[in-house]
Amino acid sequence: KAMLDGRASFVIKDNGSLLSWGVNGAGKLGNGTMEGSQVPFQVFSSGVTDIVKTAISSGVEVVCSIVRGALYCWGSKLFGGVGNGEYGSIIPSPGSVLHSLSPGSEEINQKVPFQVFPSGVTAISQGNNQIGAIVNGAYYSWGYYSALPVKKVSSGVTSIFSSSPHEVGLRDNIHIVVDDKLFDINDASYMNTTISKDLKIFTGGVSEVSAGTHVCAIINQALYCWGHNPFGQVGNGKALDYSTSQFEDEQMRYLIFPAGVTSVKTAANTTCAIVSGALYCWGYNYSGQVGNGTTQDQLTPFKVIDKDVAEVSMGGDFTCAVLTTGELKCWGDNYNGQIGDGTSAYFTPQKVLIPSP
Repeated sequence: KAMLDGRASFVIKDNGSLLSWGVNGAGKLGNGTMEGSQVPFQVFSSGVTDIVKTAISSGVEVVCSIVRGALYCWGSKLFGGVGNGEYGSIIPSPGSVLHSLSPGSEEINQKVPFQVFPSGVTAISQGNNQIGAIVNGAYYSWGYYSALPVKKVSSGVTSIFSSSPHEVGLRDNIHIVVDDKLFDINDASYMNTTISKDLKIFTGGVSEVSAGTHVCAIINQALYCWGHNPFGQVGNGKALDYSTSQFEDEQMRYLIFPAGVTSVKTAANTTCAIVSGALYCWGYNYSGQVGNGTTQDQLTPFKVIDKDVAEVSMGGDFTCAVLTTGELKCWGDNYNGQIGDGTSAYFTPQKVLIPSP
């Protein structure tokens, strides 16, 4: 699995090790320094199953990873995103904080992983101002409104995903599935353990949901997309703005693939899906992140890789795919070393050489 953020890359290898490289703002590479790296650094040697990165506020970056059921976070502590109780600014009352830090101090950055939960973590996700985790079936979140994890839902939580403001019918928060229903968790109600709003969009068959400025969902192996669409990221052949603040308009969903869809991922304005082992991408393509050999926006799905695709991950302006053969291929912007080979950009998939542990 790969996780990309536009300026850095993180890869979980088959042996469970976590590698990072690229720009190292706030110590997000987890290598104990603030220096960037053009070559992969091993953060964990084994046991890693998931990873997310979020911006708690503009430029305040935090990375979290699940390792053998434990949750570790690192990066900026400026707005409580590491989850260790330390906060580098004035936290909104009555937020939970153990220790206040000077925003300009060296200790404001957590440069090595910090253990937030010792066990029981099955999923993590990120919102605009918060990080969320499922721990033993309960939902916890922390960040801008609390520097320590707060339990919001005590049981029954099965999945979690995040959204951004332009999505039709969803707010700029984390959303969770509880007992087969989809809920919107409002980050401003961090002390309220009651779920804020039931947004039941599909009645069943949902296997995966991904959200950028738009939403895509796999329903019984069919792919539906809807929401903000100025760059063709919905994939319906148009480049129009279907965004609306009215919840009743969320029913504008488009069937993109009728069958065979096993995974879907969205960046802010770009989408990729694995369909019968092939990888298709579409939407915003300024840096070649779609992989169609150009920098022209792609309004319908374009087949980037013909077969054997196991995983796909997307940064703001580049994309990586893991093949069933174990190969890692990346394309798009490489100005900050995201692709890991020292070049500037690729508009088609390129094999990335990953060093042996």
